[in-house]
Amino acid sequence: MPFTFAHPLYAAPLKLLKPKYMSLTGIILGSMAPDFEYFIALEPYQSIGHTTKGFFIQAIPLSILLAFVFHLLIKVPLTRNLPSLFDMDNIYGLCRDWILLTCSIGCVYT
Repeated sequence: MPFTFAHPLYAAPLKLLKPKYMSLTGIILGSMAPDFEYFIALEPYQSIGHTTKGFFIQAIPLSILLAFVFHLLIKVPLTRNLPSLFDMDNIYGLCRDWILLTCSIGCVYT
């Protein structure tokens, strides 16, 4: 797919298969992980992103790092500033604890 942010559109429905065991954060980051090198190098040429070596050297470490950054720094402030539907405070349910499953981060590796 030429557009990196289109990958999660096709990967997110995988959460419906086993919602208890799969992390949506891991699925989304895992689907975009091979293309992270394009954003780091700011060039449209690939070197290791779509290889087995790149999976272990680049995709898994960057996915875990970005998952921690999202859940520790971004998730709670973002959910608290989202508009609530009909003035309900159900938005705080999004702030509950999460379980990091390493296999779910890379399960969508393309």
